[in-house]
Amino acid sequence: MKNLNVMIVGFGVIGRAVAQTLINKQKDFKKSGISFNVVAVCDVSGSIVNSRGIALKPLLKKEFKKIEGLKKKNALQLLDELKLDLMVECTPGDIKTGEPGLSHIKKALSKGIHVVTSNKSPLAVAYSELMSLAKKNKALFRFEATVGGAIPILGLKDDGLNSNNVSNVYGVLNGTTNYVLTKMENEGVPLNLAVAEAQQLGYAEADPSYDIDGIDTAAKVVILANHFLGKTAKFKDVKVEGIRKITPQALELANKNGHTIKLIGDAKNMTVAPKIISID
Repeated sequence: MKNLNVMIVGFGVIGRAVAQTLINKQKDFKKSGISFNVVAVCDVSGSIVNSRGIALKPLLKKEFKKIEGLKKKNALQLLDELKLDLMVECTPGDIKTGEPGLSHIKKALSKGIHVVTSNKSPLAVAYSELMSLAKKNKALFRFEATVGGAIPILGLKDDGLNSNNVSNVYGVLNGTTNYVLTKMENEGVPLNLAVAEAQQLGYAEADPSYDIDGIDTAAKVVILANHFLGKTAKFKDVKVEGIRKITPQALELANKNGHTIKLIGDAKNMTVAPKIISID
């Protein structure tokens, strides 16, 4: 049995889902000869540490900041102090700087600690640097969750397309904008009302600009461009236009000609913009 000491950094929706998955799939992992021992969980509120392993079920029942015994140590400090095999990085990130996740990932990889992340921001600003660090220190760096949700698109490069020449990757890369545009198209409601409903359903954040201004799609374009096309692209290289100017009238006009409007990310041309495409 291979035992891996794990630190989860960021204990919001995604970090908690990781913990729940480790609980639910424990028997399956053991059948594969792997045991995950979570020795630290960090959030902005502090951290909980136990070298013998943290009981995750009780942890999930409480708001993290209300857990007794939280330490004031952050992820960077714990990366120096603990013997870790894997860091799962789930923090929200600043798309311009990649922080705080960028510093977490760089430090972990520099120490030869494997990294799994759902955080797009570090990759959007320092993809090449992070890949080089991982290779230099013989650490695995996995970021499938940054693009496509549960769709394993990034794995296609090595698992199914390794002998193929990929010329471009493009399409609808953001579910929130797709929902909003579909709502506007089907019901003729203006963008602000469609966004409000998306927020009520939990599809959009309280500040929806990350989605509707194309920022999320642009970050994914950078990752796809680097991963599939071998570019050395960064977020600042993407020309971005969101969907704020799209009206129900524009969608209705497109429909009359057998078309619709979608926010399309294009990795080859490094663009994000609303495009008129065939309904079929």
